[in-house]
Amino acid sequence: MLESQLEDLRMDLDSIRCEKKQLEIQLQKLQQLISVKESQLNEMGYEKIKERMVQIMNRLDEIPKIVSNLYQEDGRWQNTQEQCQKNILENASLIEVQSTKTENYKKYYESELDLGYVSIEEKNPVYVHKHVVSSYPNLKNKDTLGNDLQTVFFMNRGFLQDYNLHFITLFDNQEDTMARLDIKARYKGKQIDFTMLLKQLEIDIEKQSELVSSQDRHLIEDVLVNTISSKICIHIRSSKRWIETMNKYMKEMNTSSTLKLGLQWKSKKAENEDELSSESLVRILEKDLQLLKESDFQALSNHFRSKIKCARRNAEDPNSNLSFHQAMKDLLDYRSWFDFTIMYEIGNEKRKELTNNRFYVFSGGEKAMAMYVPLFSAVAAKFAYASEDAPLIIALDEAFAGVDSKNIDSMFGLIKKFGFDYIMNSQVLWGDYPNVDALAIYELYRQNDAKYVTTIRYEWDGHVKRLVGA
Repeated sequence: MLESQLEDLRMDLDSIRCEKKQLEIQLQKLQQLISVKESQLNEMGYEKIKERMVQIMNRLDEIPKIVSNLYQEDGRWQNTQEQCQKNILENASLIEVQSTKTENYKKYYESELDLGYVSIEEKNPVYVHKHVVSSYPNLKNKDTLGNDLQTVFFMNRGFLQDYNLHFITLFDNQEDTMARLDIKARYKGKQIDFTMLLKQLEIDIEKQSELVSSQDRHLIEDVLVNTISSKICIHIRSSKRWIETMNKYMKEMNTSSTLKLGLQWKSKKAENEDELSSESLVRILEKDLQLLKESDFQALSNHFRSKIKCARRNAEDPNSNLSFHQAMKDLLDYRSWFDFTIMYEIGNEKRKELTNNRFYVFSGGEKAMAMYVPLFSAVAAKFAYASEDAPLIIALDEAFAGVDSKNIDSMFGLIKKFGFDYIMNSQVLWGDYPNVDALAIYELYRQNDAKYVTTIRYEWDGHVKRLVGA
């Protein structure tokens, strides 16, 4: 029985083997078929088709969401369309209003042009607007301009009161935005526009200028040359002599010092091409009237015209307190035609102008000399014109302040050389120096809370200071 079972198993095993072989053959055929199909699929672009199929499937998954979004977007566009249609209707109404305003503004613009206040050749509104904006970048609004106009009007109305200036309102039958203020004037009994008044005044000024030009020679001959110029020249010559005398005294004072001082009186240069330098002006004024050339008269006329014009402009300046009369006095003040300059030499150095910077590097003695030698020389030069028996007295407040004790004695030596008598006060100066031959000294003394001041007298004899009455 066991053998029978083994035989059955053997037969089953053979059968299985046979089936396995057949299956292997079939598997091999299937693998070959798969390989052929794969090759065919690859030739047909299977990977791309597969990738595209994946995309299509993904897209199909997204389509419901896209459709939903499109429905929402369609709703929004419908709302937008309705709003745009509404805006179109509103803008059409606005366009109609603006068109009407445009026609009105064109009419207003032409009315403005007819006023004659626009002086440019191109009348195109766009060009005019660009011109105004570029020419007047700080142009203010209408209300501010109106206020400015009235302010300027009332500031200057007094100068033109003979022309009866007054305001009028233009275009008052049109829109409020078009209302304008204008100025009218009365000239020779007729009412005219302000622009016409300006033109008439320019014509009148030109005529007056011609009349003034014809009278310039008479004015220069009778007033400037015959009267004022002679007096001015006398003062200028006197000033020159005074300066020469000062320089003489300063030269004498400097004989024992390495620092030499002098005074220079320089003519001022012309301020513009119409004016003369002080040197040229004085040279013409010093000439005899009969020797003056026509070019001299013309030069004088141009010079004083320019000066008078400047004086009038300064007098009319609202920020200036100078009257025209005072401005004319300053104009004819010969002292303003020149500049004083102190010159100095140290040793063999070249003569230079004494400036503040140079003064501050001087030694103490040089500073004292630079301050007091010109001062004493100026006083001595004035005393030179006094009578022989006139007292030569000077008075100094806070005498020699800032000068050290060593150099104060040199200052008293200067006073002694000039031959001055003097009265001085000081908080610290006693005056008991070797160069002082004799001196009366008074010390002012006040006790605490006293209502009076006591004087204590001293005398200095050139050697000893003593208390008088002691």
